[in-house]
Amino acid sequence: MALNKEEFLALLKFKMEGDKVFSQRVQKIQSEITGVGTQSDKTAKSGRNLGFSLVSVAKKAAIVAPAWILMRKAMMSAFKTITDGMEHIKALDKALARATAVTSGVKNGEV
Repeated sequence: MALNKEEFLALLKFKMEGDKVFSQRVQKIQSEITGVGTQSDKTAKSGRNLGFSLVSVAKKAAIVAPAWILMRKAMMSAFKTITDGMEHIKALDKALARATAVTSGVKNGEV
């Protein structure tokens, strides 16, 4: 099938415009790839900064955590002492109530 002059020019125009559109799309993809590279560099830097901040947080936690543990133990031992004291007072009160019940009929050494 032979092309006449008009068909040939139409095909040539289509090919040239198609090539132009194709090259524009390729350039756009290349610029997007470059943008992704730049963005990945920024992300990598922020990841490194996050790593540094996590290290500093871990160092602070290593200093602060033992202090908090000691303070918690001191407070818990104080509460435990108060609770044990209250239990002993209750036990003493019950023992005195039983002793009073047993000795309520005895006056001045009488049996």
